[in-house]
Amino acid sequence: MMPSRGRQLLFGLSGLLALGSLIIRDAFALPVTSFVSNGPVGAEVGAFPMSGGSSPSGSFTLTRIPVGATIEQAWLYGDGWPGGGPSAVFAGTPLGAGVAIDSNTHHVTFRWDVTSLIAGNGSYAASATGFATNHGLGLVVAFRHPSLPAGRVIINDGSGELAHGTTFAESTTFDALAGPATLWLYTNGDDPGPLPVTGEEIRFNGAIVGGPIDANLGLRASLFEIPVTAVDGVNTLEIRTPADGGADNFGWPLAVLISSALPDHFPPFSANGARCQAQIGKVTGGLHAKLQKKHARCLDMDAAGQRACDTIMRETNINRAIERAKAILDEKCSQDDYGELGFSGTADAVRDGLVQKVIDSAEALIRATYAADYANKP
Repeated sequence: MMPSRGRQLLFGLSGLLALGSLIIRDAFALPVTSFVSNGPVGAEVGAFPMSGGSSPSGSFTLTRIPVGATIEQAWLYGDGWPGGGPSAVFAGTPLGAGVAIDSNTHHVTFRWDVTSLIAGNGSYAASATGFATNHGLGLVVAFRHPSLPAGRVIINDGSGELAHGTTFAESTTFDALAGPATLWLYTNGDDPGPLPVTGEEIRFNGAIVGGPIDANLGLRASLFEIPVTAVDGVNTLEIRTPADGGADNFGWPLAVLISSALPDHFPPFSANGARCQAQIGKVTGGLHAKLQKKHARCLDMDAAGQRACDTIMRETNINRAIERAKAILDEKCSQDDYGELGFSGTADAVRDGLVQKVIDSAEALIRATYAADYANKP
């Protein structure tokens, strides 16, 4: 069941085909939908960490906004321990006190509207004072431009929490368009490991697409950008931690899904097209998880001083997984099927492009989550 503050309006999303829309909310800790926009739209998320303190300060660099785009919504986030009433400054402009949008056992999430202060790509300084304890600031910007593909931007925010020995899983849902999508996930207060404060899984519609959540921005915050495949309607994002009583404790204030509708091909597709689309999601999601796991296992063994990673076997298994993914796509998707889904080029070229995106994404995820070890990756 979808949390109540988003449920009533989300059922009417099919009519929101032009302008961005704010979602009215009531008190509920899990991130839920606060903003939806449909059409030629996009979004970008930024964040910087703080190891703990009352006055975070840093900058965000935006690079995805087309020249001339309309900024539909931009919010600055600060997540802190109870006891503070913070105020912020963004791009040199005092914002005053933040709005406490939600709270959980250990964290309160504050938000400031900075829509009018975003002028396009570039660097934006931000700072805040008055927190009891803070672990950094986050930023989301939603924009519209004719050059962007038709799709839907969904911003979910709140005050989710994964807590020591008590909360091992939390989830949020998006009412998305079927097709390729980009998932942004921002957390703070998370520790870099080693065990027992590691091992988290990021799951999208049940498939593992990322993790662990180990302060990939530095002490103590993480930001993930993950390619996923959305289904038409409800999509579930879940964070799971090891149920061993020693899991990390961290806040989850923001998740954003950008689902790109396949041009001029809204569901339902033909039977063959639908089968191909389902296989693309299943194969690419599974391959991403396998590649991430193979690399992570080597790095984890190396960091823990366990037996040396068998890199030859790892590369053999990775290549085998890649070839298996290609074989399944060859079996399930013809050139006509790819064309119906909006892809151009030969079947081999489309297949190779899909697989290469997964390889690049998995490598980027490993590089981000194992930043300290990646330079010496076995």
